[in-house]
Amino acid sequence: MLDKLAASLDAYAAKPTAEEALVINESLQWLEGARQTPALIQSIRHYYVQPNLIAVISADVVGAGIAEPVDDVQDVRDCILKTEIYGTAHTTGKTGVELSPHPCFGVIDTLFFGTTKSDNVGYHGP
Repeated sequence: MLDKLAASLDAYAAKPTAEEALVINESLQWLEGARQTPALIQSIRHYYVQPNLIAVISADVVGAGIAEPVDDVQDVRDCILKTEIYGTAHTTGKTGVELSPHPCFGVIDTLFFGTTKSDNVGYHGP
């Protein structure tokens, strides 16, 4: 396995390809699963695993496909304390996003602020 890993590392250094990266990753996973050469695994990952994208994006850009008004009407059917409930619910509000800082990856919180009003009738008994 170490010979295969060494050959893959040489090939990747000469010409980086996704195929060679996959072989290297599989070799490292095998060695890690067998609890072999932890220092070598850590060294290889430290050297080769680098961020592939660093960007600064505003909440407005991230929320362009998410932040929008909501106006939805749905049928309501439920059973509360053995009473059948029927009616409609009208939800209005808006969705939005908040970005939370994190040193390793982007965190996007999707939020909904709104109100639901419903008009229902309950039937209990014969």
